[in-house]
Amino acid sequence: MAADGRARTRRALHGWLGLATLVTFLGTGLFMRYHEPSLPSLEPGPRLLFRSRHIYILLTALLNLLLWLRRPLGEGVWARRLAAGGSLLAALAPILAIIAFFHETTSVGAPSATSILAVEAALGAVLLHAAAELLGRRRRPGRGGEQPRRPREVGR
Repeated sequence: MAADGRARTRRALHGWLGLATLVTFLGTGLFMRYHEPSLPSLEPGPRLLFRSRHIYILLTALLNLLLWLRRPLGEGVWARRLAAGGSLLAALAPILAIIAFFHETTSVGAPSATSILAVEAALGAVLLHAAAELLGRRRRPGRGGEQPRRPREVGR
C-alpha cells in the first residue's frame, strides 16, 4: 500500500512540475520576444541557441505532463524501481533545461554541457519508464504477458 502512495505522490509531482515548466516555457518565450537586441537581429548561432534551449524546456514540460497522465504500474518491484528512477530523471530534466536556457545563452564561449544533460535526463526517463512498462506488462494478465488461468472444474 505504501508503494501506491509513493506512486500517487510521484504522479502529482510530475503534474505540478510539468505545469510549472510549461509556464516557464511561456515565460522564456516572452523573454525571447522582448530580448534586446531582438532575436531576429541576432546572428544565426546565438538565435539557434536561444530557440533550442527554449524547445528543451517544452520537451521536459511535456514529458512530465505525460508521466502525470500515465496510469499506475501493476505489481513488480523492478518495474516500480525503474519507474522511480525514470521519475527522478524526468524531474531533474526541466531544472537542467531552465538553467541551460539562462546560462548557455548569456555566457560567452563554448556552451556548457547543461543542455546535453537535460536532454539525456529526458531520454533516460523515457527509457526507464518504457522498461518499467514492459516489465509491468509481463506481470499483468491479459496485457501482452501471461494469459489468465481458468479455474479448474471440480468433478471432471
